[in-house]
Parts: sequence; C-alpha cells; structure tokens
Amino acid sequence: MRSSGAMLLGVVLACGGPPPATTCVEGTSQACACTDGRMGAQVCGSGAFGECSCTGGQAGGGEAGGGTSGGAGGAGGGPPPGAKRIFVTETRYTGDLGGLTGADAKCASSAAAASLGGSWKAWLSTDGTDANTRIADVGPWYRLDGIKVFNNLAHLSTVPLESIRVSEQRNVILEEVWTGTSGGGMGTADTCYRWVTAGSAYRGTYGVSGVSATWTHASTALCSEQKHLYCLEQ
Repeated sequence: MRSSGAMLLGVVLACGGPPPATTCVEGTSQACACTDGRMGAQVCGSGAFGECSCTGGQAGGGEAGGGTSGGAGGAGGGPPPGAKRIFVTETRYTGDLGGLTGADAKCASSAAAASLGGSWKAWLSTDGTDANTRIADVGPWYRLDGIKVFNNLAHLSTVPLESIRVSEQRNVILEEVWTGTSGGGMGTADTCYRWVTAGSAYRGTYGVSGVSATWTHASTALCSEQKHLYCLEQ
C-alpha cells in the first residue's frame, strides 16, 4: 500500500502541476523571455533564480552605453573552448552600483542577456576590499573576439596584453569604466562610498577600456556620472 505522500504526488502530477523546484548556484544567471518578446536575464540568489530583468538585461540604473561603439573586432572567432572570458559592459551606470554584490549582479545579467552563461564578477574595489582578492585565479582571460588579455591573476595587477575594448555583445567600447582600483589591483580612496551613492559630493576611480596603460586607473569622476564595468568570468 502506497503512503499518503506518494498518493498526493501522483495526484499533483496527474493534474499537470509544476515539477519540484530546483536550486541554482549563487551568482549565476540565465536568459529569460520578456513579455514584449525581448530577452532578459535572471540572477540566482538564495538558491533560486529571481525575477526576469527586461531592461536590456541590466539590473539597476544607467542607460545603454552609446559613445564610441562599433562592430565586433578581433581576428578570431572567439575564445578557445573552455577559456575564461572578460568584457566591458554595454550599459553605463552611476556610482550607485548596489555595492560589490550589485556590480557582480550587473555583470551576471549582462552575460545572461548575451547568452554567455558562466559565473561573473566585476573588477571593482572598495576601501576595504581589493579587486585582485575578489577574482579567482582561473585565467587566462580572453576577449569575446578571441584575443587573450590576461594570463593569470597576477597579470591583473599589471598591464593587459591588449586593451579590454570588447563588450558582451561583441561591440567595441572605448570609454571610461568604474574600477575603484589602482594599477596594482588594490583599492583606491575614491569608490563612491563603497559603490552605493550617485551623490556629486563623492568621486570614483575609473579606467579607460581602450587604453591598456590606464585600463584600471586613469583618473576620478563624480559618482553622478555614468560609466561602464569590467566583468571577468570565474
């Protein structure tokens, strides 16, 4: 004789009920369909994927990054199979990124909207956390056009082999990027109050995606300005 629990399960399945919920890995993302036909993204938090974000795949403020953007660049067809990837986001944001966690979620959403898969973190520091301590040593990292940019974690504290100019959509972005990080991979004093304010009384350190020498530390800007993010696959 079957138990009452087994009988209940049989009734649910017979009535076409939903399958048991599955868990997901914290910080990962997946594509989802928006009601207007566009593709969005949802990020895993507390063991389950959140709501579908349909604002260009981005969670939070900012607008589509225009500026100097163009077609996909590079000679290769993409990174080698299994290689880790790096990109600069199409979207620009104020300094209110929702902290380090919010910035990581923006990278995950951008990757999901471009159907990249994988787990991602932003290259970003605060006054208490250095960017080079947030990134796992899983390199080398390649741009999405197949060009190798960094060999390993130690290399992130120096100058890239090529500028990080390619977005998740494989467009060329030659613009300013929030980092809060020095050329040595450590946090600076200017991090928009740990990336939770867009107030003009605060400043944030930025780099330039089209210039290798100043990729992570070019100057500072008001946190009310909008800039891109660097995202590294983990």
